Amino acid sequence: MAEGKNLFVALIPDGGRRAVGGDVSRYKESYERGAEVVGDILKLCVADSRVKVFAAWGLSDDNAQKRTLIERKILSGIFCEYLTKLRRDVDTDPYQGVQVVHMGNPEFLDEEVHDCILDVTEHTKGRMQKVFGLCLGYGSHEEMQRAVTLSQTHPIGIDWRRHLDLPSRGNMPYQHVDLIVRTGTDPQKPYTSGYLLPYQGPGTQERFVQDFLPSFAPERFMAFVDEVAAQEQRRGA
Repeated sequence: MAEGKNLFVALIPDGGRRAVGGDVSRYKESYERGAEVVGDILKLCVADSRVKVFAAWGLSDDNAQKRTLIERKILSGIFCEYLTKLRRDVDTDPYQGVQVVHMGNPEFLDEEVHDCILDVTEHTKGRMQKVFGLCLGYGSHEEMQRAVTLSQTHPIGIDWRRHLDLPSRGNMPYQHVDLIVRTGTDPQKPYTSGYLLPYQGPGTQERFVQDFLPSFAPERFMAFVDEVAAQEQRRGA
């Protein structure tokens, strides 16, 4: 891929339940396919020199409290399967330079999921080539409040943004999210949840697609990345 701005791109992978018409017996099948789609998008982003950060929402703090026990167990099992595979993948090509960062509050997660997160995040914490922000138990306002609280315990002049979940140090400075793609949403009636609110800025672009996550083509996500990268290139010309 051509070199350009280090892009921060993100995904709201919605529609797993609606893809199977709310049939609880098929939730696991749908969520597993959705996890595969997210994994495929991650691989494409890692291989693309333009993308510096890829963040994917998995479960909001609000939804974590609203889901039924059955659905939470299904999700927890899939999260653990995904994280276990990710832990193996991060030492293989092309993931060796990727730092996995948990974005969210662990109190909303089952202990086994949290243990899997700690394993992969600790293993990759020294890597700074690219970042995968895994948003589990995530809430934008909760993240901002945590960051502000932490900043108040440090000397005056420390920017609260340095305490957000994504790293802001060394060659990984704070940056605005360039693109947020949401699946399972009517483009004529888009809905946003304030996802990644601390990272949004005037240049943040959103794309809404009707495809539910299990049927969403990863190449389509990258086509949106192409659009944003081309716009950035024209602005910088």
